[in-house]
Amino acid sequence: MDADSIVEQARSDRPPSEWNIWPLRRDFVRGSAIRWGLLAIFGFAIFIPVTLQMIPGDFVGTGTGEKIFSIVVLALLGTLAFGSAGIVGHDVWRLQHARDFMLVITPEFFLKATPGHVVLTPLEHVTHVTLNGVVTASPSGGDVPPQRFPFSSQFINFANPAGGATAPRQRARGAATLAYLDSRDNKIITVCTDDAFDSMAAICDLLRSRAATRSDKLWRESLQPRQN
Repeated sequence: MDADSIVEQARSDRPPSEWNIWPLRRDFVRGSAIRWGLLAIFGFAIFIPVTLQMIPGDFVGTGTGEKIFSIVVLALLGTLAFGSAGIVGHDVWRLQHARDFMLVITPEFFLKATPGHVVLTPLEHVTHVTLNGVVTASPSGGDVPPQRFPFSSQFINFANPAGGATAPRQRARGAATLAYLDSRDNKIITVCTDDAFDSMAAICDLLRSRAATRSDKLWRESLQPRQN
């Protein structure tokens, strides 16, 4: 089965019942755009007057230490303002092309469709599925320790909250990423970077389970001729 056939069946009125299909969640992306937009407005509201106040006063006739401090402050505020605006633009673009986004897991394949590009990987080649930037429940009932970038996590938590009060996990520190290694060419494939399709933890668990089931099935089939 090729990628076009899977996409066509996934978009049909009656896709196969054993398939898992995730279209883009427009409400989630719309909410993300609004939250990042508010953060961008806040960022520019601080960045512009601070810039006017510091330039050129803090760069003419001042010491090196004061200049470095001013550059750091402006860089941080500029990253907040322009970075948030950039994410808003990306979210708006995703909403405009929402139909072109899709994740599909069949008993044999994983497929990721984005505008102008489709990734199709046989499940037996889906290896090293990793979920970063998300806290998942540990076997003892606790949480996995938070990960990288504690400063940036405050903005990530504000703009992309994961789940509700009853969710079995919470957003960790750092950029969230769900990815796997395609064993055919050792290429890392990014599945998603937020909950725009579904809970990242849920997709991760299902992808790991389906890949393991597929590999086990092929292994058992490979043993049958030897037993005859």
